[in-house]
Amino acid sequence: MRRLDLDVPFAERDRARRLGARWDAERQRWYVPPDTDPTPLLGWSRASASVNARAHSYLLLETRHTCEHCAGEARVHGIVLPAGHEVRMLGDGPGEDEWERSDDPTLLSFVTSLDVSVAQRLRQVSFFYRQRSAFFGSVPYFYNHCDQCGGCLSEHALFGTPGFGFDVLSDGEARAIDVTTVYAGFAGCAEHFSYGVSFLDAMHHR
Repeated sequence: MRRLDLDVPFAERDRARRLGARWDAERQRWYVPPDTDPTPLLGWSRASASVNARAHSYLLLETRHTCEHCAGEARVHGIVLPAGHEVRMLGDGPGEDEWERSDDPTLLSFVTSLDVSVAQRLRQVSFFYRQRSAFFGSVPYFYNHCDQCGGCLSEHALFGTPGFGFDVLSDGEARAIDVTTVYAGFAGCAEHFSYGVSFLDAMHHR
């Protein structure tokens, strides 16, 4: 999973550290360690509304996940870009960004923006995968919400916790995930890219 960098003002460094952020002295930048839930730190993320991922098609994943609010079984969704998609890598200055092709399928999380056609398709699939801010003033992300109580579900739990949500550990767990291929272009912006989706072939392809 690609590292999530942060822009933390000097006056807020102590609060960011208490919430789990760490300072990279070599790169002179704050970041979220891979084993830390990034949700409380998203207000300092370097998210951009511009597109940083594109593909000729995409996969919609669907499974059930226990809601941390009501303990009900919520229907949740994820997006996978197939092998051959492209990710925009930030350069050091204006006009220096480059698009790199990935030979591995990639699971997206902490999605900040989606092309209108993609957002409309997702809206048809579920009203409960929608954009919102985690807290006042933070960047809005597309979150799964419980279809029983409406509670916002943790991206970290769904995409970054082995054995839960979409981070499966076996063929048996993978078979509980339904996959629908959408043969239409994808464009959007995400902060986390999990390259090489485990057990993708074992999932239930419709």
